[in-house]
Amino acid sequence: MHWPCLILILGLMISGSALAQESRLVSSDGLFRLNSGTDNCPFEIERSQDCDGFAMHPSSNGVAHESVRFCQINKGFKVQQKPGQKILSEVVSRDNYVRKQETTIYIDKDNSLSLMQEDTVIQEGPDKFLWEHSRNGRGFSCLYSK
Repeated sequence: MHWPCLILILGLMISGSALAQESRLVSSDGLFRLNSGTDNCPFEIERSQDCDGFAMHPSSNGVAHESVRFCQINKGFKVQQKPGQKILSEVVSRDNYVRKQETTIYIDKDNSLSLMQEDTVIQEGPDKFLWEHSRNGRGFSCLYSK
């Protein structure tokens, strides 16, 4: 296992939570439709309050995509342990944006592999937001409105 990498990731997550400020984000539930964006943007997103934060449930042409949950905003990083993997996540909110960083570490005897996902929501009032999604360096940027 690569302990220096794990320690670095944990250190970055801890320092990020220490800098977190109270959120002034305007949260709005409901159905949002795609205005513009890069390839692979879902056509619709249903937003709802969930888990001390909110959840986004994207879909395209009636087909649901993986939901993204922004849970326990500004409450530090969380560690989940599952057989063969460890998931480190943190959700931070400042001003008009919320950022979720999640690192999944797959462990197999002496080997490990880290995969990172980052989601950022920039709120532009109660009826419009920008969602930026990145998984291992690939992703999309999409503007939605009611």
